[in-house]
Amino acid sequence: MHRLSIWYRPEPKETAEPRQGTLTETIIASVTTHYLDFLQHEDQHVERIKLVIRPGIFRQRIEPCERRDSKRHTPAGSQQSILELRVQTPQFYRQVITYNCLTDYLRHTLLHPNEENRTAWASDSIRLIDYLEDLERAMRDKLRGEQTDKAMPRVLLTVYYWLRTTEPLTGSYPDPGLPKARAVPIEARVRAKFDGPRKEWFLDEFVFGHCNTWLQIRYVWATLSLQWRTRVMGMIGGE
Repeated sequence: MHRLSIWYRPEPKETAEPRQGTLTETIIASVTTHYLDFLQHEDQHVERIKLVIRPGIFRQRIEPCERRDSKRHTPAGSQQSILELRVQTPQFYRQVITYNCLTDYLRHTLLHPNEENRTAWASDSIRLIDYLEDLERAMRDKLRGEQTDKAMPRVLLTVYYWLRTTEPLTGSYPDPGLPKARAVPIEARVRAKFDGPRKEWFLDEFVFGHCNTWLQIRYVWATLSLQWRTRVMGMIGGE
């Protein structure tokens, strides 16, 4: 009636203190951290890289998955390159569960030209994405081959996949964002490219293949709760 101006909420910058996550966000954060830990422990690359992960929202630590002895061995006197990934907002975990692989999401959120849509920060985004992409490519077949002995009952999985959101979630801030982003030609801007609805999600494969049944149930509950809350809140402008 009074033509109220509506402003989109930007994601916080890397210098901001993130809010504490909800219980469901904390579960997803824990699973994501364990997934990254799993990839690093399976890494047998010659290049020595240490990934420092700062989840940003943990209230308590959850130990949901099998512990693995590291196969990595750094020769005495050698130096490790350190890459840091810092989560700036719990929104990171609401979006990551809708992507087919972690590097797809990191490529979107770390390289997005609109800073308002970035949910994480990395010390070297390009190198981090390339590093994790190599690890995910090497582990994808192994994860799929190991998800039969611990999987949830087929009926529950069928209901879960039927209720699950298939479209990847992106930032809510509209293009073109900040003035300096608007100055970049449209054809040069980084845009998310999707091949349509996803049928497989990397965290699903990891949880159903390497975590106990109780954690699988909590993960399913957390995923559906986050997605349905996001869908409902989206009807009134988001949160």
